[in-house]
Amino acid sequence: MLILAYSSTSGSTIKQRLGRPEYSYYFVLREFLPVLEQLGNVIVIDSLEEVDPLYRSSIGRGESCVLLSFAAPHRTPLGLACPTIPVFAWEYDTIPSENWDDTVTDDWSAVLRKLGCAITHSEYAVRAIRDALGPEFPVVSVTAPVWDRFTQQQTNLETRPIISRGTKLAVQGTIVDSRATDLSQFAPRATRITKHEREAEVERRKPLREQLEYALSIVVKRDQQLARRNQDCAYAESIVKKRDATLAERNRELRELRLEFHQLESRAKDAEVQLKLLKRDEMSTVGRLAFVAYSAARGSKEIARRLLKR
Repeated sequence: MLILAYSSTSGSTIKQRLGRPEYSYYFVLREFLPVLEQLGNVIVIDSLEEVDPLYRSSIGRGESCVLLSFAAPHRTPLGLACPTIPVFAWEYDTIPSENWDDTVTDDWSAVLRKLGCAITHSEYAVRAIRDALGPEFPVVSVTAPVWDRFTQQQTNLETRPIISRGTKLAVQGTIVDSRATDLSQFAPRATRITKHEREAEVERRKPLREQLEYALSIVVKRDQQLARRNQDCAYAESIVKKRDATLAERNRELRELRLEFHQLESRAKDAEVQLKLLKRDEMSTVGRLAFVAYSAARGSKEIARRLLKR
């Protein structure tokens, strides 16, 4: 599989775009690269104009291809031939579902419905998306895979803590250990879950690799279905062309038969005219012979001889 990765911010522009909207997607893309390289060949592109040529080249050699757009839905390209999956973050319980200033892409629900699937970074965002698009919409939560880079630091802290034993830290206020405290009561009422439900949800989550494979398999399956439909359309088109050619040939033969029929009809009319003339001549001859016989019988031999000379 060929995986194309795109972010509007690249390594060459990150210094100029720091602090600007959506600049951080570049870092998300960078963190995903090691995992994506385990799933297929990865090409990081700087321009969307590179996408479709790479896609057609990949399909031409029998290799599936997908574009991962590390951008919010309204900044994700639409209308590409290459299947596209947006990879984005969202922190609210609803997604934008209206057009602002007649800008269609501001309606995320319409954009995501057209793209067909998505990857986000939290189950909270997954619920918000499925609330808008239905429970069966193919969206998965895949967080940026940064844990492995920090495991060694955790080990160092366990062996050499920053605060040595015996040190006292004086604070004014209440200290709460979030790892040992159920904070769900402070969540919005509609999203509150018990500790048991939260633990069960964690158990149900698939490993990062499996989630990515699931998202990519959906796109590959859709791409295969599209390829089959294109083949069916091409086959149907070939049948129509053959039928058109057959009809054209039959029309040509019909024109030739009509021409031949008109020629035969003309000949028949000519023959009929000739037959009438022959019949008229025949009647004239018979009439003269009868008159000769009559004249002979009457004794007009001279008249009979004259008629016979004619």
